[in-house]
Amino acid sequence: MNNQIEIRPEGAIVCWRTASGNRAVIKEALDKLGFGKLLPSRETPLAAGKRAMARWARLNNWRGDSRTEVLVRGSKGGVSIVAERKADTEDVAAKSINDYGTVSKLALGKKGLLTSYAEALCFDGGTLGGGKLGAWTAVPGELQQIYDDERNTVSAHALGWTIKEVLVRLNAVRVRPEGGVVWVPESEVPKVEALRDAIVKAAPGAAVYVIRTVMDTAALACIGDALKSEVEQIDSEINRYLDEERDPPPRYTEKVKAAQEKVDAYEKALKAQFGVVTGLAEKTEEKLTQSSFMDTVANALA
Repeated sequence: MNNQIEIRPEGAIVCWRTASGNRAVIKEALDKLGFGKLLPSRETPLAAGKRAMARWARLNNWRGDSRTEVLVRGSKGGVSIVAERKADTEDVAAKSINDYGTVSKLALGKKGLLTSYAEALCFDGGTLGGGKLGAWTAVPGELQQIYDDERNTVSAHALGWTIKEVLVRLNAVRVRPEGGVVWVPESEVPKVEALRDAIVKAAPGAAVYVIRTVMDTAALACIGDALKSEVEQIDSEINRYLDEERDPPPRYTEKVKAAQEKVDAYEKALKAQFGVVTGLAEKTEEKLTQSSFMDTVANALA
């Protein structure tokens, strides 16, 4: 006699933490999933140059003292590491005589190419070296490598945005109102697992947790509440426009349509009825119908 009980997973809870990662690896994975366009644009040369020079300053141990602060500043032509020495007096009016000296400077050319580099004749914390730079030279190989690394890195913030946008397109529903924890249907789990594997490979320190779920009463209630919260948010936004006797922007046509389709898809996949949610979605649709762009809405939802 077999006393084992088969437990069949249905969908998954997904949560994550982000870190900076390799752009090429992440893009390759997103392209395979059909979401390559969701990866944000590369950092601008100036932004990458500023981060590279900040790393360069730490690498060279360029630090100030109690009166001197080492800063990274960018301009159209390049990036400078600047030492700012505070005035000798605490008089507020004396702030205008703070001393400045350039520690090093990196020149940026067309298309983000590094062209040349110059370094201060001397710098040792509080000593600014008179602000005199040495001769312009070729960019040090290590600095070039740091810069290339920054240009080919996706920041932790950008990676988090991309993960959220991919999950939205995989029909995820937020089970935590503030975000960061979603549930995805069973049909989309393989794509989420592929995304997870790519993120972990490309961004050391990042993680995507795919926690399989079993549909019991509590799980269905959780998903139902999450769907209701999403529809309520759309409904609340539309109400603000109607209360001010303004027409909601046309984008709400697609928002309402997508919400209704998501509820229908979840009911079909989970063989459950989310009556409260369905009713709320229908009422929200009616409010759009009452606005002056009713014909547009009707055509889109037909």
